[in-house]
Amino acid sequence: MENATAVLEEARFCSVFASGQAAINAILQLLDQGDHVLAVRDIDDGAYRQFTKVIAALGISVSFVDTTNLDNIRDGFLPNTKLLWLKSPNIPQVSITDIVGSAALAKERGVISVVDSTFASPYLQNPLALGADLVIHSNIKYIAGYSGVPFGLVLTNDLDTYERLRSYQNTIGAKPNPQECLQVLSGLKTLGVRMERHCFNTLAVAKFLESHPRIARVHYPGLVNDPGYEIAKKQMRAFGAIISFELRGTFVDARSLLTRLRLFVIAEGLRDVKSLIYHRMSITHGAVEPEISSEAGIADGLIRASIGLEDFEDLIDDLKDALG
Repeated sequence: MENATAVLEEARFCSVFASGQAAINAILQLLDQGDHVLAVRDIDDGAYRQFTKVIAALGISVSFVDTTNLDNIRDGFLPNTKLLWLKSPNIPQVSITDIVGSAALAKERGVISVVDSTFASPYLQNPLALGADLVIHSNIKYIAGYSGVPFGLVLTNDLDTYERLRSYQNTIGAKPNPQECLQVLSGLKTLGVRMERHCFNTLAVAKFLESHPRIARVHYPGLVNDPGYEIAKKQMRAFGAIISFELRGTFVDARSLLTRLRLFVIAEGLRDVKSLIYHRMSITHGAVEPEISSEAGIADGLIRASIGLEDFEDLIDDLKDALG
């Protein structure tokens, strides 16, 4: 499974871990006490805890910046910065970071650049080919084809880094179940077909939401007026299947909308063959301080969805009925 994924990601080496969090933690083991990490601001709950709780206790500091602006990255480097952590596309606004430009800034300073490419999958984006040092896939649901495999993958072209990651993987026993590896290999056979349908459906849903009077804003890089459109067009083969939108109304209105949906499943997990949806502030931002959420622009009415493989017209009709 590691070899097959490495081919898809255009990488020399791949290490698979029992979970996405284990993969993140393995990369953080490349750091030493006194080092500094410059990380994407809009970070998910689990990674945020690792950065602010786990490695902070080991004497490693972290700064969070809006990585969609290269000047923020350039200004955020410190003399002791050793790791630049990026995620593109990123949630909750499905924002896009210029991987080529960011990786070049890191390389100039001898900083390791990491790109979490989970929401793209290797079918849509190859960060190593764009200049990154490491690429991570946390919870490889697109790759596997369903939500039953919580693996994490770390890929690189550097032999020394790979050997350090492999040593850590063996030492702490963060290896996955062999039977699940076989399931992933089976899922890889349909990755291209699935991603093409995912992306087709998502663009159709995004255009519908963009035109609906009850929707204040749609975040999807496949829309030409999205701030990440031009960069995404350069570094991705298509725009992915994660979308978020802001409902006009209150926190309660957003949660009420979800209960009226019939095809969409209310669930935190994403990247499934089914269309999943949830209210961001109700579920995944519990560990992130309110001021951080505010700075990241996470509105009370922000809803995030993962568009699946159903008929796109059925999905649109479901949303139309729920919105009223």
